[in-house]
Amino acid sequence: METLRKQKKNLRKQMKSATEEEKNGLQELWRGLKARHSALSRAESARKRRSQKKKNQERFYKDPFKFARQLFQQPRSGSLSVQKEQLEAHLRKTYSDPNREIPLSEPAGLVWPDAPGEDFNSKPPSLKEINAVVQKARAKSAPGPNGVPYLLYKKCPNVLKRLHKILRGAWSNLKISEQWMSPDRVYTPKEQNSTEINQFRPISLLNVEGKIFFSVMASRLTRYLTENGYINTSVQKGGIPGVSGCLEHATMIWEAIQRAKSEKLNLDVIWLDLANAYGSVPHQMIQLALRMYHVPEDIQVMLDDYFSGFRMRFSTNSYTTDWINLEIGIAMGCTISPILFVMAMEVILKAAENSAGPANLGGGCYMPPLKAFMDDITIICSKEYETRRMLERLDVLMAWCRMKFKPKKSRSLSVRKGKIDATTIFTVASQQIPTVSQEPVKSLGRWHDSSMKDTKRGLETVELATEGLLAINRCGLQVEAIEAKINEFTRRWLGVPPELTDVARYCRKAKLRVPLKSILEEYKCGKARLLSMLEDSEDPIVKTVQPTMKTGRKWKVVEAVDEAKECLKIKEVIGQTQIDSKELGSSTAKWWSKAEGKEKRDMVINEMRLNEDSRRVQKAVQQPQQGQWTNWDNALQKSVTWNEIWHMAPLRISFLISSVYDLLPSNANLVRWGKKEDPTCPLCQGRQTTEHALSSCKIALSQGRYTWRHNRVLKELAAIISTAKGETTLPNTNALIFTTEGGAKSWHGRPVRTTNQIKCLLGGCDDWEVSADLPEWDSHPSIIKETRLRPDIVIHSGSTQQLIMVELTVPYENRMEEAHTYKREKYMNLTKELENAGYKAVVMPVEDQLAKWYSAGISNPSRDEGMGSNPGAVQKKKKKDNRETPGSHDLGVARPP
Repeated sequence: METLRKQKKNLRKQMKSATEEEKNGLQELWRGLKARHSALSRAESARKRRSQKKKNQERFYKDPFKFARQLFQQPRSGSLSVQKEQLEAHLRKTYSDPNREIPLSEPAGLVWPDAPGEDFNSKPPSLKEINAVVQKARAKSAPGPNGVPYLLYKKCPNVLKRLHKILRGAWSNLKISEQWMSPDRVYTPKEQNSTEINQFRPISLLNVEGKIFFSVMASRLTRYLTENGYINTSVQKGGIPGVSGCLEHATMIWEAIQRAKSEKLNLDVIWLDLANAYGSVPHQMIQLALRMYHVPEDIQVMLDDYFSGFRMRFSTNSYTTDWINLEIGIAMGCTISPILFVMAMEVILKAAENSAGPANLGGGCYMPPLKAFMDDITIICSKEYETRRMLERLDVLMAWCRMKFKPKKSRSLSVRKGKIDATTIFTVASQQIPTVSQEPVKSLGRWHDSSMKDTKRGLETVELATEGLLAINRCGLQVEAIEAKINEFTRRWLGVPPELTDVARYCRKAKLRVPLKSILEEYKCGKARLLSMLEDSEDPIVKTVQPTMKTGRKWKVVEAVDEAKECLKIKEVIGQTQIDSKELGSSTAKWWSKAEGKEKRDMVINEMRLNEDSRRVQKAVQQPQQGQWTNWDNALQKSVTWNEIWHMAPLRISFLISSVYDLLPSNANLVRWGKKEDPTCPLCQGRQTTEHALSSCKIALSQGRYTWRHNRVLKELAAIISTAKGETTLPNTNALIFTTEGGAKSWHGRPVRTTNQIKCLLGGCDDWEVSADLPEWDSHPSIIKETRLRPDIVIHSGSTQQLIMVELTVPYENRMEEAHTYKREKYMNLTKELENAGYKAVVMPVEDQLAKWYSAGISNPSRDEGMGSNPGAVQKKKKKDNRETPGSHDLGVARPP
């Protein structure tokens, strides 16, 4: 390409000094070079795209979650370009506190809690507590300076026991290891091409042993505070396990605004932002909080030693700073820091909560004037003077504890008689707080602006979903308004026609189940989950207010949840029933009256999903073409996994889905879609439907097309049986004890234990031989050769005079039962002849279709014959082989023009 570029440049120079006749020839040469250069450029671009596509696919197959996270995250890059001396000066300024040793005075109005009713557990940590912390931790969590990860303690129980002894000794002797207080810290970029300090986020890498030690302490401290009621969860919901704080606070604040709007009330809402909240809380404030909440002195001593000796150093690409003492703030990444910060904030909140009365939401509902989630503080008041008094009180308390608000990042919203009032201005730290009319604010995941509506957020969500789908489409993988966008892309990636309905994509009861989820269904379940969590909240304020869940006109979440609960209660009244061919007692039922908490929420969500699936099945029954699978009573369900889709050729995926839902481009379908006028088959002149092309064309049968597909399937099936013939151990199923109604025994005497263990046909001998009606396989036994019939596979034993005849058929799904009956009757006389000759003969018809379904009438030949100690392994091998689908696919795409 470089040579062509130089030649083009030289020709342009020659054309400047050439005559008119020479210019024509030079221009012709230049156009030829340009065409060659353009062709090479396109080829090079295509090569780069193929290379990038291959790299993306390899990255995706290696770690799909990591690939997706990098695909949707904003790009972050850069390196810190700051001199060592400048960085150390910044660190000393940030983490130094000249007033660290000066105790905080006690301001007026400080609320000291009563003595605890439940004492703090000061015993050394138990092995059970340590093991719970280790098992909960992420295996990929980065290790500290000593390089020991959580994975070591997860995989090595003896090492964990040794660590337990060390931690018990440290707790008993009130000793904190110096290694636990000396983390390495690194800077990670917040945005692309970051260079300055404020564009990076510091991360601490603490030793795992210290994190485990302080995790146990944090768990005990949290339990101590909650059991004694020291933390008001109606106000502070951050850092408290088992409390859906973010959801409850965000919902309650939004509910207060909506009620003020609809009922023409007055309301002030102020979102306050603390300046460097975690990095500016004084250690004296933490010690004061520990004393106020009656934490034992042993714990206070250990925490004081921990923060007094805490030091850190920062590493960049070119240097490592000197050790810097942490004299103020808490260490990010430290497991004890969050609950200590919550305690410090609780001291401030309790001292300020009496400065204003509860906010009046109408209808006899009132809300506390303060809401907090860790450092996010929200003021909610019905009277303006109370709002200003609360702001002044919080400002005084923050100045007392040497912290401060950031007015520019704070926001205010004022409602007067149901309408937004942009003229009311509040101040904090002697600066004005901007209103949401000037700039919207995002608090606890929800945006608030002057419209007091969610309409704009819905449009932004649709745009965000579209951008995400375009990003997936551009990366080169094979692969209600929002759902419409998603459907457009999923149909394109799967290679199926636009006519494919949502039943095919999302129905879990369909004969072909693909691993896609309906965004509409997830939205409904999410709303139902939120409603259930609010109803089950232990916060009395949440129960009293009962926030309204608005979901539009078409669907009401309250009605849907109530309907699901009624269905669950009715199911409990009816009791457990048999709805399929599974044995009695093979499954257990969960009853509504015995469920609690999260289990009840899960039951409601599951019932709603079942209702959605029932709606899809009802829709499928009304579809004569795509709903044909509803009549396939003898076909088992096939579930396609993501792993299969990732490793399956794109045309195979398209054919698999299109064949099940009769969307293949047969002549009958092409006529239906207006693409062709003649629906006849070019081979036999019959009407060419999908069923006709794949299994019913007489000319294709006479040409051996169906025989070719049959032999491909037979070859794979014979290989599997031949491999598994020597494995005859079957697992025992759980035994059942039958008792009479209200009785303790089945009948007089001992209870009878029954089991549904599968009978093993291959037991009792080890000389089984496998033959198949294929050219490359051994011929059948002589007693079979003497007859006119040729079973597809014969498994025979000479020592026990046993014969198992497997007869394969590859029918269309609606003819599985017919094919099974025909094959069994066909070999009935042969079976009797063999039995008369002294053989024990068994006929096993097998129906295997293009989507790898076995007929429900015969279940699984490998399982029935007892081949393999793990029947699932045979099924996995069959799925891996993709036997019959490629054959049917080749027949479908090789149709005559």
